[in-house]
Amino acid sequence: QQKQSEKKKHGTDLLMSMSVVYGGGVASKRCQEGLEKDGWKFHSVRDHISRSEDIGKVQGDLDVPEMPEMYFGENIVEIENVGLSCSIKFTAANALKDWTKAPSLPNVYSQKHPHPDQRTTIDDLQVSHNTFDWTFTSFYQGTLSEHLKFVDSEEKIDYDLLKQRDPILCYDDVPLYEDELHDLGTSAFSIKFRVMPTCFFVLARFWARVDGHDGFCRAFETRLFHRFGSKTLVRESVYKENTNAELYARHTADPTFYLDPNKVIPLLDTRKQANEAAQL
Repeated sequence: QQKQSEKKKHGTDLLMSMSVVYGGGVASKRCQEGLEKDGWKFHSVRDHISRSEDIGKVQGDLDVPEMPEMYFGENIVEIENVGLSCSIKFTAANALKDWTKAPSLPNVYSQKHPHPDQRTTIDDLQVSHNTFDWTFTSFYQGTLSEHLKFVDSEEKIDYDLLKQRDPILCYDDVPLYEDELHDLGTSAFSIKFRVMPTCFFVLARFWARVDGHDGFCRAFETRLFHRFGSKTLVRESVYKENTNAELYARHTADPTFYLDPNKVIPLLDTRKQANEAAQL
């Protein structure tokens, strides 16, 4: 049953990662133009990489030794229902705030002594649980309004509904930050969402890949789903990770296979997951 659920999620995520089409046509518009549907307002901004002075200010505010190479400080996804006094917002600054507060994890490779730019291989790095996490791992689930409270729930996302070829009223794919981890892999946080006549769906994904036999692949995903007219907002979250040694033994040692997170994430072991709902 769990494998069947994973397949449904993976199929839905593939739809999110490709150009969204329906009935032979392209989805109507990106949500940068804004959309109102059944009391809900949807808006997104997809802008250029922030200027160095703006990045420096955020770095000072966060008091961190390093920032992602590509920081999209103006990018935002906003979902709001004024009548229900609830809103969800995704921003790069808040995603990185969560990174600074994230608990130490196994396989977080950190600096031995000087800056990682002075190293060229993963062998020059050591595991540490208390120093700077240069993978920028974030468990950010969005910034919620005060009255939006999630609790454990048996209610699930309706993936069958999401797979129907209904018109896409608006959609977007918004990067918050990206980094190449000093040429040792990749790290990225992005938000994908779409609004259909019956519902809306959000996929917030952190993905990290550290190359080499001693590296790892890691993902933290949050999915939000609401069927218009219902009284609940469903949230599913999952943290998944494996070492490259484990993945090489199970699948293939070809490093190019692990470049596409849509292929790799379904293969990773689940370390923690939660199914929740908020009453609207």
